[in-house]
Amino acid sequence: MESYLKINQLNVANKALEATPVGIVSNFNNENLRTSAKPIVIQADKNPDRGSLLMRIKPGSEEKVIAKINELWKEFYPYKLLEINNVSDLLQKQYEAETKLLQFFSFFSALSLFLAALGVFGLIVQVTEQRVKEIGIRKVLGASVQSIVMLFSKDFLKTIAVAIIIAIPIGWYAMQEWLQDYAHRIEIKWWVFGLAASVVIGIAMLTVGIQSAKKAFINPAKSLKTE
Repeated sequence: MESYLKINQLNVANKALEATPVGIVSNFNNENLRTSAKPIVIQADKNPDRGSLLMRIKPGSEEKVIAKINELWKEFYPYKLLEINNVSDLLQKQYEAETKLLQFFSFFSALSLFLAALGVFGLIVQVTEQRVKEIGIRKVLGASVQSIVMLFSKDFLKTIAVAIIIAIPIGWYAMQEWLQDYAHRIEIKWWVFGLAASVVIGIAMLTVGIQSAKKAFINPAKSLKTE
């Protein structure tokens, strides 16, 4: 990927701008994605105390190029200030708030997922412990381990389905409201929520399956024994 450097000659005097339009573009976007593309007039700046240049360079040669530019600048304009910026850095600064928001949501999403999985695990352990005798009776009556696992999975799947039905509209509305601040934005695809729901269901069903299978493999004589 090629790199771009923006080279600016800093203003050292407050003089009237004298420039000639050299181009007009109807939909040029020189701001961030929160603003829509607007018409722009490109001018030929005749002010000797200001100016800028956009330079494309090969990746990995940034330090050598910058050093050479500074060397040539000091040779020809020893008393004028020079500012060099990487275009990617300038673009990144425009979205610092979004980057921090991404980190914030990523951390708390992972934490919420962990706590939710921990809560589901605790709930499943408690339920299977309370119904261990029921599992033993079903095995005595001929129920297979698979059928017992499916029975427990259906019970928890209903609860998870209700939670997903409530959460998806709220998540979609919140994301739509956040994206309204951007003139250039993506549309939220249905598969994003489908993927999230699949991950939640997969984690829950895996936990239910493991715990219920452990109880189902217990000898019925042991699970039915009363103290």
